[in-house]
Amino acid sequence: MASLVAQAAPPTASTHRWFPYRPIDAPLANAAQLTAVQVIENGDFILSFSSDVDPICTTGTAGNGSIQKNRLYFRAGYEDLSAAAVKSLLATALLGLQGGTQILVMYNFTTGTCDGRYLTAVKK
Repeated sequence: MASLVAQAAPPTASTHRWFPYRPIDAPLANAAQLTAVQVIENGDFILSFSSDVDPICTTGTAGNGSIQKNRLYFRAGYEDLSAAAVKSLLATALLGLQGGTQILVMYNFTTGTCDGRYLTAVKK
């Protein structure tokens, strides 16, 4: 299984989780799929998945005002990410929209925005 990892400084286990969580040898077929990459005008971006990430995640709202819990936000100045790191992570995220690639994301679950920190692109 080949993988590409873009990451910042190491996080602590008490504040970060991987999504979608799965045992390392488990098949990727049942994992949540990346459905969209939304780039914000300042260079930050939001990843949307086929299922909810975490009940605490409240990154965005739908047009009807309901909270969307299937999103993770990557932004400069958060989770030790520089603007250059966000660009690198965006390039990795775009791989996830191509067939045959699974994106695994480490995020901070202690904030409502569930800011992303690491991305791993894994070939299925």
